[in-house]
Amino acid sequence: MAKKKKKKKSTEVVPATTPKKPFNVKRAILIALSTIAAFVLYETLITIKFLPIGGVPIIMPIYFIITAALACAIIFLNSGFSHKEVTPDMLDGVAEPDEIEEICAKLNRRKKQAKKLMLVLLPFIFSILFDIVYLFYGDFFSGALSSIFGGQ
Repeated sequence: MAKKKKKKKSTEVVPATTPKKPFNVKRAILIALSTIAAFVLYETLITIKFLPIGGVPIIMPIYFIITAALACAIIFLNSGFSHKEVTPDMLDGVAEPDEIEEICAKLNRRKKQAKKLMLVLLPFIFSILFDIVYLFYGDFFSGALSSIFGGQ
């Protein structure tokens, strides 16, 4: 009978959870400032009744179209909602090794573009969200603030 080889125990320690990424303060400030700018522009153009069509300022549909187009572009560029970077071993047997490298580079470049587009999309989403909250709960917030700060 042949002797069975003993399996060596792995000494490598695998972390129980993936390490968390540090909070990016620079990106958060950039998103906050661009959101404020997008919302101020949005509200200013609504206030001055910029090109009203049927009583509705044209800026509202423009913001909705920009938001939808950016969201579709991000989903298309990011190949859905995947987070993983594409590696050549994911595409084994699909094409020649040189072509696989080019495909991986192209897909990863598109993911980086989608990440940058997300910085443009977020201010538009937040502007629309703030406007909706203001439309539905504006009276509540103005009443609450006036009672807190002693207004009428």
